[in-house]
Amino acid sequence: MPVNGLLTFGDESSFFILSKWFLQYDIEELEEAFLVGREDDTIPLYAEFNKHYNNFVICTKWDVWIYNSQTGWIQKCFTEMIDKWTNADMTSFALDDWHWKIFIGDTYGSIWVFNISNGVFIKHVDNIF
Repeated sequence: MPVNGLLTFGDESSFFILSKWFLQYDIEELEEAFLVGREDDTIPLYAEFNKHYNNFVICTKWDVWIYNSQTGWIQKCFTEMIDKWTNADMTSFALDDWHWKIFIGDTYGSIWVFNISNGVFIKHVDNIF
């Protein structure tokens, strides 16, 4: 199912995927304890459809959420995707050609590679400057 667009409104509590159908995904499904003090950081920055696992990968400032494309439920939430020492924000996000790996860039110029099925760290490339 091709994705034609991502739509968010002012409250940022849900987002919509435009494709063959108009699908709504709620951010409020996460536990309240997880979101305490982090409401501003849950705005989706990037979204991409994963063809291999048939789900949506949503990148926020601090973590990556994976939504099931058929039910709209959250399958996984990877929260340990930033460097603990620098506390840098995620600024860019991409999937590899086979949709098995997540490439994440941060504000310090580092690139992080993770396995998309379980969130395991694969590789890190430091800023060369």
